[in-house]
Amino acid sequence: RSLSGDGPPLVTTVLRGGIVRDETWARRPDVPAVISSTVDQVGSRLLFRGYGLSSTMRPIHAGLLGNDVLFLLDEVHLARPFAESLEAVHGYRDWRDDGGPTVPDRWHVVQLTATPTMRAERPFPAARLDPESHDVLRRRLLAGKPARLEIAKVAKDTAKANEQLATACVELARAQLQLGHVRTLAVIVNRVDAARHVARQLAELSDDLDLILLTGRMRSLDRDRVLTRWGPQLRLGRERKHGDKPLVVVTTQSIEAGADFDFDGVVTECASLDALRQRFGRVDRDGRLDEAGTPSSSVIVVRSTDVGATAPDPVYGSALTNTWSWLTSLDYVDFGIEALAVRLEHVVQHPLVPQPSRAPRLLPGHLDQWVQTSQRPPRTEAVVGRWLHGIDEDERLADVELVWRADLHPSLLALSPEIYERYEDEVSARVAACPPVSGEALSVSIMELRRWVAGEPSDPTTSDVPGVGDVDEEEQQQRPRSHDGFLRWSSGRAERVSLDDVFPGDTLLVPAVRGGIWRDNWDPSSGEPVNDIALEATVSIRSRAVARLSPGVFGTHTDLPEPEELGEDTKRERDAAIKSYLAVAAEAEEAIHHARAEVFRHLSRQPGRELRIRALADHVDGDEVRSSYVVTSTKRLSQQVGDLAPDDGADAVSFTGVRRVTLDAHLRGVDDRVGRLATNLGVGEELVADLRLAGRLHDVGKADSRFQRWLRGGEGGPLLDELLAKSSTPDVDQVTRQKARELSGYPRGARHELLSYGMVKDPAGPTSTAHDPELVRYLVASHHGFGRYRFNPCLDPSPETVRFEFDGAAVSASSDHGLCGLDAGVADLFWRMVRRYGWFGLTWLETILRLADHARSREEQEHELDDDAPTEATA
Repeated sequence: RSLSGDGPPLVTTVLRGGIVRDETWARRPDVPAVISSTVDQVGSRLLFRGYGLSSTMRPIHAGLLGNDVLFLLDEVHLARPFAESLEAVHGYRDWRDDGGPTVPDRWHVVQLTATPTMRAERPFPAARLDPESHDVLRRRLLAGKPARLEIAKVAKDTAKANEQLATACVELARAQLQLGHVRTLAVIVNRVDAARHVARQLAELSDDLDLILLTGRMRSLDRDRVLTRWGPQLRLGRERKHGDKPLVVVTTQSIEAGADFDFDGVVTECASLDALRQRFGRVDRDGRLDEAGTPSSSVIVVRSTDVGATAPDPVYGSALTNTWSWLTSLDYVDFGIEALAVRLEHVVQHPLVPQPSRAPRLLPGHLDQWVQTSQRPPRTEAVVGRWLHGIDEDERLADVELVWRADLHPSLLALSPEIYERYEDEVSARVAACPPVSGEALSVSIMELRRWVAGEPSDPTTSDVPGVGDVDEEEQQQRPRSHDGFLRWSSGRAERVSLDDVFPGDTLLVPAVRGGIWRDNWDPSSGEPVNDIALEATVSIRSRAVARLSPGVFGTHTDLPEPEELGEDTKRERDAAIKSYLAVAAEAEEAIHHARAEVFRHLSRQPGRELRIRALADHVDGDEVRSSYVVTSTKRLSQQVGDLAPDDGADAVSFTGVRRVTLDAHLRGVDDRVGRLATNLGVGEELVADLRLAGRLHDVGKADSRFQRWLRGGEGGPLLDELLAKSSTPDVDQVTRQKARELSGYPRGARHELLSYGMVKDPAGPTSTAHDPELVRYLVASHHGFGRYRFNPCLDPSPETVRFEFDGAAVSASSDHGLCGLDAGVADLFWRMVRRYGWFGLTWLETILRLADHARSREEQEHELDDDAPTEATA
């Protein structure tokens, strides 16, 4: 509690999906945090390739996860390659050629599993409690979970076999539901395509049961909504009633880990033994059915083509066939915990479970590749997924994130490059007004995405086991480059891309009318328009509400004026019309989702000065223009939700939308903040002093007079007496921001932090007092995530000499500094620092400075939010 001040002494959060859900954990690395996540999310971030993160934010997450962390790797039998990679990372954390000061060594890994496949070097077994002394334990251990075996006759063709297996599973499920005590039943299959067939057939059969389709391909907000609705009938401890309407959950491997469900029975496709044990762990979980004398009722069904098969299964290899052979050798099949343990005492288990894939050997050269985060990785780079899921991982089986938006029109995204170029800034501004968040994102593999675009059916072999599936080798052939109607969201900007340019972890936006979701799950055959849930997802994460008033998103607003008709005299009438519209919408609670009603109610109650209303134009089908508005509350929502971490891939972080901040106050504030943060983290005094000096110098390049005019909206004329660090223009208002840059004359693509480096790089300058002057200069250059290992070229057609007073002396440099070139010394400095502090040690020091900068920027804005005094911007 002494570390967090007025905040909570412990932070908890969940990382899932490709887009960061809540970055509260990443704000204060000195405050303890418990993070629940997946191998893909944590592993890709640790190895500098964070899925769903911009290139500039990747170093921060590598710094956070590469230092001061205890990993509890659960279900390690499912994550053997990642466990091997963590062991390799542990060995490389002190790999340094040039012995600089060290950072605290706090980084450990603990492996957890209920179904081990190999013996740990230092096992920590669970204490063996006496069942007779613990009623709950005895009930769970001794509960019988009988199952019978069935063979489903299917064709050799996988797609047809999925449909035939589904028919067999539906008939078996109907028979199970005839038993009076089976009210909640799971149907578990090994292929996502088969799960969709089961759900469709059950939906068509009868209205006498409730049906849920639950796969790993869902938007998290949809999944949360389903589990909230049906959780009381699914979770452990529920009250069973024989008269309840039957509930059937059709699912895949996604239910094997982390699901605290308690089914009365299961119809499951045969899999490897460890997978079946996980599935039956969700049946009569508390043992109460068996205790009541009505044991659970289950069926294990196998495809006829898998009986005695010699070809390995795409998911489970030979383990599926071997498991079936072993089950048929038993006189009685019982997956109760004790009952199964007795049968396994004299069995060699390895043939019954898939042999774990191995990770490639992690070499220094791989880390040297990944640590270069300032640019898109080349196609020749080592695919990081192989160190997460095994050497056979194919990049095309890695996931991207899809986000559906109703205010994106397919005709706009299909325009020729020449015409689209006219509108790309407006399209990007439309997305930036309400940036994608994790709750509205759905993960699909790149291979599945390509099949969808090509109009081909879903891959019938696809499962919910990450990185497992068949890859069509013909797909590798070059196909004509095309614009497939996708936008990629990265570094605060939406750019149209071809599928040839899609990378694992990318966030892609698609028009909602394109379809692709059925019963809340990914279904490329569905053409039904997808529900745009950006509003609900955003309000669940951000601390401010953002409402888009656009056709297809929320109602209609034909009575609102068109953007091009707005003049100074009509703005007041427009604002009044929109507020009236919001008030009416807030009352229509029966017609809109609860979360939307809450947002609109909040917006409609705000005083005029606390609502920001912006007009956007949507160019569709040539000259047609539709009115569209974005309404943002500048006042925080009352509920406790977290802001997304800033994506400082651009100078957008200098635009706050709240108040202006002077440069001197900001530099002094970061100096103080980074000192406190580094001290709390146990960093040595010498490094703390160097971090503070870097914080005092990091933004001196903003003294450029053109940058100052940009922060003031492009205003000409004399500047104010004090230099600014932050503008009151909103960071999400890309159109206004870019117009201001053009008016100011600041070069497009210029980096103020590189100019800062040019102003302090003189060895006799202000860094001469540092314990490691090169480290200070590097931290100044890299404090927005660039310079690892280079900056993008940028020409300054009208250079000027920039000066800044620091501790009574002036630092200066020409804005035509030439530091973008590979021969300018910045790249060499980066590699010297990597060798001096190590891959993870250097990133840790960068992270401390950058998070202190973020924290100070937040404090500067939040301090004014609850103050009724006029801000500098409004004054």
